[in-house]
Amino acid sequence: MLKRKKKLLKRARATKSWSPYRNYQKYCRRELRRAEWQYINGTIQEGLDQNNSKPFWRFIKAKKQDSTGVAPLKEDGRLHSDSQTKADLLLKQFKSVFTKSTSCTLPNLLPPSATIQPISITTAGVAKLL
Repeated sequence: MLKRKKKLLKRARATKSWSPYRNYQKYCRRELRRAEWQYINGTIQEGLDQNNSKPFWRFIKAKKQDSTGVAPLKEDGRLHSDSQTKADLLLKQFKSVFTKSTSCTLPNLLPPSATIQPISITTAGVAKLL
């Protein structure tokens, strides 16, 4: 199948007739995907028939594309990979973006002049309120 595709590619380059090559390329891609899924389904089904979930989880693990952590960060042309340095760089970046700078100063508040008298709580008073 791939030899024929290669021949069609050479012919398409020579004759500038790309439609047969593209059609066969789509056919090859479709058949390759179908064969891959048949293999995967067969492997997983065979494992499940034998009460073995290992092939299924092996397939899931192989398809997992999560990345963990923060990639190394660059500051002033230097690459930093230390966790603490990366945290400081991110803090500095987000602090500069999300912190509003104000030019006005807050007035100094005087201490309150009135004070509250001490409160006395007795069991008789609580019983009366209940």
